[in-house]
Amino acid sequence: MIQLFFAPIFCIFLVLSGCTIEHAEEQVVAYHANGAKKTSIWIYPDGEILKRNEWYSDGIKELEIPYKDSVPHGDFKRWTGFGDLVMEGKYKKGLRHGKWTSYFGGHFNKKTEAIRYYENDHPVGDWTGWHFNGEKAFEEHYSDNGDSIGVWKKWNENGTIAEENSCFSTIDSGFYKKYNFSGVLELQFYCRQGKKSGERLEYYDSGKKVRVREMWAGNILNGVREMYSGEGIVLKREFWRNGLRDSVWQWFDVEGNKIAETVMRDTARTDFGVCGAVVCAESTFVMNEGGEFVLDGTLWFMREGKALRYEENWEHGDIKVSRSFYPDSTADSVSYTSAASEGFWKDGKRDGIWKNWYRNGVLRDSLTYVNGERVGDQFSYDSTGKLTIHKTENGKNRPVIMHIPGVN
Repeated sequence: MIQLFFAPIFCIFLVLSGCTIEHAEEQVVAYHANGAKKTSIWIYPDGEILKRNEWYSDGIKELEIPYKDSVPHGDFKRWTGFGDLVMEGKYKKGLRHGKWTSYFGGHFNKKTEAIRYYENDHPVGDWTGWHFNGEKAFEEHYSDNGDSIGVWKKWNENGTIAEENSCFSTIDSGFYKKYNFSGVLELQFYCRQGKKSGERLEYYDSGKKVRVREMWAGNILNGVREMYSGEGIVLKREFWRNGLRDSVWQWFDVEGNKIAETVMRDTARTDFGVCGAVVCAESTFVMNEGGEFVLDGTLWFMREGKALRYEENWEHGDIKVSRSFYPDSTADSVSYTSAASEGFWKDGKRDGIWKNWYRNGVLRDSLTYVNGERVGDQFSYDSTGKLTIHKTENGKNRPVIMHIPGVN
């Protein structure tokens, strides 16, 4: 009874005082293709905005932003298409301010994905993120004025380190390191004021043997760049000056013998060919994702004093197959169709079956390699095709089993 009596008295007081209660009304300003509302604002009769909502096409609310003085101000929230909260934070006078938290949606609802901090819309403090399994995913660090500072880190889902980075414009001397899923180092370089400067190294899967070594200055290739086989042998040596090819470039086979060289001057050409008294070679280059020119396709070459034609198949800087051919002479030309050898590579090491043939086409030997070492059955034949050697090897410094031909 008291409540029923109080309500009329309150209304009479508002009328006598000249006050009115104004309610904000929803106005739809954008629609989805299916006709459902997409964006709506709640607005008072005087034009002041109370809040803005975004909607999914099935009518579920996507986000809500409160307003004050026509700019976002207050608690912000975002939901998934299933209605799960995935982000919340605060606006202050139109700018992100304070703690912002994101969550995993679906059955991970309310499980924190990342925590970030803002002041006047720029990042501040220590940011942290997590994988859905609870392992830390990243950490970032910012100064009070929003500059990137410290060493940023990323981790894989299994907890191993994935990346370390301090190459920021505000840091005089920084570094960058990238690791594979097992936490083994793949790439590292150094920087000054956020630009690559000094040595940059790429590694094979072991993380110990260098695959590519190059020099940078001010984010530009400047100096020697070398590519190595898995055995540590230089396969290619380049020279760069201020990001342009320069001086003598050299190519080597897997045994370290020089097979080709040419002079580069202020060029970014992707074709190569040089013939002379010592060597004749030809191949094709492509640009990889890092903006570097690498061998791609078939590299063929001749060696001084050798009649064979040698070929290597490359895929974006990785050697895959080696072959050689005997010359087939006719009255007016020389072709190379008779196989002399064939072998396969994996990660810069011999891998698979390697074969050599006699000039008459008879197989000379068939050798099996695994990760650069002779492992398994090895066969040798004479020029008539008769088996002369059969042995089983188990790798370097391991026992060898000899098989006597014709004896089981």
